Amino acid sequence: ASWLYRWVIYAGVFWLAWSMDWRLGVVVIALVGLLFVVLPMAQGARAMRGAGRAGWPALLLVGCAIALVLVPLPERITAEGVVEQQGARDIFAPGDGVLRAVAPPGAVTAGTVLIDIRNPETDRMLRQLVLEEQQIVVERRMADPGRLDALVARADANAQQRAELEAERAASIITAPAAAQWLPTRAEPMQGAWLRRDDQRALGMLLPDGAPVLIRLVLDQRDGPLAIAALEADALVPMRARGAATAQFHARPLTTRPEARADLPSAALAQSVGGRIPATPDAQGRMIAQERVFELRMTPSAPITLPHGARVEARLSLPPSALAARAWRMARQALQQRLAT
Repeated sequence: ASWLYRWVIYAGVFWLAWSMDWRLGVVVIALVGLLFVVLPMAQGARAMRGAGRAGWPALLLVGCAIALVLVPLPERITAEGVVEQQGARDIFAPGDGVLRAVAPPGAVTAGTVLIDIRNPETDRMLRQLVLEEQQIVVERRMADPGRLDALVARADANAQQRAELEAERAASIITAPAAAQWLPTRAEPMQGAWLRRDDQRALGMLLPDGAPVLIRLVLDQRDGPLAIAALEADALVPMRARGAATAQFHARPLTTRPEARADLPSAALAQSVGGRIPATPDAQGRMIAQERVFELRMTPSAPITLPHGARVEARLSLPPSALAARAWRMARQALQQRLAT
């Protein structure tokens, strides 16, 4: 216990020195390594030379420790992602107005009204045009023949304007084109609120029945390139729902050469909401990673029951490496990240 406590203190001193200046951190770790690793090993070696046969067990123990540090060992990482149903359609506000009605979540049939948005100004103008049309009808009955052409032109303009406003109102009522699953992710709590057509945030999502499932994994710059390089095209990657203890299904990669990107496939993967990727929202509300990430798309090898948007974890293998190589890689990445900031 005292040995563990001592090394925790050393680690705290190292990170404190590193946060002040990376050169000071290097000096601290070099002194700790010299005083508590190199010198004790040298003293042990001298003692074993003097002890003769009695030193062989200790020498064997040191050899095993060195082999453990230098011999390549299997290495795995856990990557996080989301389940996405193909053909999913985001529903946005088609115009400005008040959200009057929202269909409850669940299965919907073709023609079901999902969202009903009403603009009070459009309704007022339609009522005014109806009254104007009635007035034109009355005037046509009492007008002289010379005024009929002008009244007909007014009636045609009135009808055209009414048709445009009614089309605008009809476009503000969104219905389901076919049987699907309706998820009012943002619309349900906003009932009665004023919406704008330029809002880039979706009000809900339509998920077609029987559509294929896609899994979108996110890998950071630290381990992503190694995991992608070790991934085979026909590999079966064990996966599980986030929080599950064991693998629940397997998935195959669609491609082993993904490109780096800045935006995350889901805001749920951001560190601020419990994910692993540091990200910040942009002007449109999308989560943008602070450092570009790799998106690895995979398809389940068998049907799964996880819902759209569920978070999953995948176990990806890295090339075998020794503990010393891993420590050196982690130190180099920490140094690069520190210099980049």
